[in-house]
Amino acid sequence: MSDIFVSTTQLKDVFEIDSAEQYINFMPYENKIGFSVLREYPANSRFKPPVTKSGPPDSLALIGIRYDPTLVDSKKPKLVPITVRASVFSRYLSKHEDYYFNKEDCPTEESIIASKKTPRPVDLISHGEVFYDHEQETFIDKEGNKLKGIEIINDIFEQHLATVDKIKGKIFRLKIRSFSAAEHIIVHLEKFCISLMRLLCGQTYQPDDPWRGVLEPYQPKDLKLLSTERIDVFGYRASKNIILVFCIILLFGYLFMKLLFNIPSWIKTIAANSLLSFAFAITLISTLDYLLPKILFFLVNKLLMARIQLINVNVKFK
Repeated sequence: MSDIFVSTTQLKDVFEIDSAEQYINFMPYENKIGFSVLREYPANSRFKPPVTKSGPPDSLALIGIRYDPTLVDSKKPKLVPITVRASVFSRYLSKHEDYYFNKEDCPTEESIIASKKTPRPVDLISHGEVFYDHEQETFIDKEGNKLKGIEIINDIFEQHLATVDKIKGKIFRLKIRSFSAAEHIIVHLEKFCISLMRLLCGQTYQPDDPWRGVLEPYQPKDLKLLSTERIDVFGYRASKNIILVFCIILLFGYLFMKLLFNIPSWIKTIAANSLLSFAFAITLISTLDYLLPKILFFLVNKLLMARIQLINVNVKFK
């Protein structure tokens, strides 16, 4: 059994990265345990990276590895999660803001144009799928199967490479687009409900904590009455927005029944009796004033939590 790693050097040793010549440019992370390496895309890949004047490819696959003991489950203190990333990395653009074709190390304009016509590999991230088990002193997956460090790196590279595959790649890209579209729809529904809260209830969200409404649900105390005044209706004070909603409901209800049906006798009875009319009006206004904000508040929080879940979804290629 080994102790928790405290340096990138220890992590590098268990990954045995030095024995894999296809991975180059080992770079340790600053202020955290982890590293990155580069690997060239194979010649038979559908993605054709830009090349420099002297011939070498400018874009390579960047594989990042992070070991984070701060995320260890307290019930499994010797099981440290490994985060693995794969993305397209441009050597030139990592040092320059744009392409300057007169520079010797700059990719040629022709190769950049040709590269844009080929499918670009999708950035991938894997978290919570692989761990380093300090009791067994080996890497394991979620099912407890033992792995070699270099297998983990090779696997993310192969998945990254396969995202340009005609069938698998299209399916994966469709997954990403579907999650993005769902998030877009939820954001608009959330804004619509917030607008309804302002328009119908005369209330808005003003949380003290900036995270509420972004990464946390709203709390009832976050609802604040807008500057629109409350109107006294026979002793019951309600927002003028709620009273307007009440009047609109009455108006549309009357027109609907007048055009399509005969007005029911019980409505005629209420309308003819001032005491019953008063009781009906106060009951409906108070019900709207109580229920409508709560319903909209509930809907906004449900949409917010659904959006947060979508943001945190780890779309897997496999």
